[in-house]
Amino acid sequence: MIRTNLEMDDFDVRTASTATACLALLREGDARALVVDVELIQDCVPRGDDLLRVVNAGTVPVLLLSLDAADRALVRDLPHAAFCSRPDRIEEVSALVRALAHAGARI
Repeated sequence: MIRTNLEMDDFDVRTASTATACLALLREGDARALVVDVELIQDCVPRGDDLLRVVNAGTVPVLLLSLDAADRALVRDLPHAAFCSRPDRIEEVSALVRALAHAGARI
């Protein structure tokens, strides 16, 4: 649902279902923003830790998605990061991605 709506908003979207796959896409170097379900970071050891380090390094703007509002704490110290506790609000997700992509540089 998120991918389809972002594509309808003219974003070039690439998806990864694992932290390892996400890291591989980031190594390609053309990401302008990263949308990550928090579960991808929390449940994929050890590669989830590697992905979290990349996110913490601030090399690409990131939008963390989680239905658990308590996960908002994960973005407090991240440069160019945003949090969305309602990923079902597609307009909000699109607006956040657009703002992050506009603010960030390519990695």
